Amino acid sequence: MIEGGPGDAMTDPAPVEPAPSPEPRRKRQAGRNLPVAIGTGVLLGAALLGTLLTWRPAFVGFLLLIVVLALLELVAVLRARATRPAEPVVLAMAAVLVLGAYLEGPSALSFGLLLTILAAFAWYLVDRRRTEVTRSVAATILAVVYVPFMAAHLALVLRQADHYVGAIVGYAVLVVVYDTFAYASGVLAGRHPMAPSVSPHKSWEGAAGATVACLLAGVFLLTRWEPWTLASGLTLAAITCVVAPLGDLSESMLKRDLAVKDMGSLLPGHGGMLDRVDALLFMAPALYYVMAWFNLLHAP
Repeated sequence: MIEGGPGDAMTDPAPVEPAPSPEPRRKRQAGRNLPVAIGTGVLLGAALLGTLLTWRPAFVGFLLLIVVLALLELVAVLRARATRPAEPVVLAMAAVLVLGAYLEGPSALSFGLLLTILAAFAWYLVDRRRTEVTRSVAATILAVVYVPFMAAHLALVLRQADHYVGAIVGYAVLVVVYDTFAYASGVLAGRHPMAPSVSPHKSWEGAAGATVACLLAGVFLLTRWEPWTLASGLTLAAITCVVAPLGDLSESMLKRDLAVKDMGSLLPGHGGMLDRVDALLFMAPALYYVMAWFNLLHAP
């Protein structure tokens, strides 16, 4: 105890504030069961490769099945949020676009889009529950363009490419490489979110790691099989680095807007079918147009 004179006040030494601890690195949590997700992805890849190697129409059937499953998920989520896309129109146009692209070529895509618009308006014209027509027609067209129109470009590649197996497998490999290394790099070094309000776990560091891996795959992996050359493989890889994350983030943005975690629960470890193929859908037209640019397609 410190003694002082009568007018002195007893004072305690001022507390020493601890130095602020350094900000911890943002840690990304695995949002899925990784072993189950890998197993599901392997099975899908095996189905894709098996149908490609077996018979062209078998791959068209496999593609149409994926499209229909993804559409059913999307329509169900939209309906749960009080939006009524015309499900019969959506499913019918899926068949028109995918089968038409394989049987008739690129002209089937423009015809399918025209038919979608006409059928959507006709559907709600005869629907007695004619409420929020603009919103419902827009949702119908969105569903058709987002899933079957994008996917139908794979049917075009199947029809017009001599080395269609290498073309489609190469496109799928690049998307898988990008997705895998974006996840791994984000877990190991992710600090700066790309779009925190849309998908907080996706980081710029993950995108950088995925970009390097994807470009290397385009140079050293795709060039090992037909029809890819160094120029065409590197071009597709560079486009993948932009379009694949755009497809992933676009679907995440839709899920945020619709207030759902996953579009479905069909695929263990992934969620729904649309959750698995979002980047592949966006990349399908890119594959077609890169091959057309490098003259890797014959006339329709």
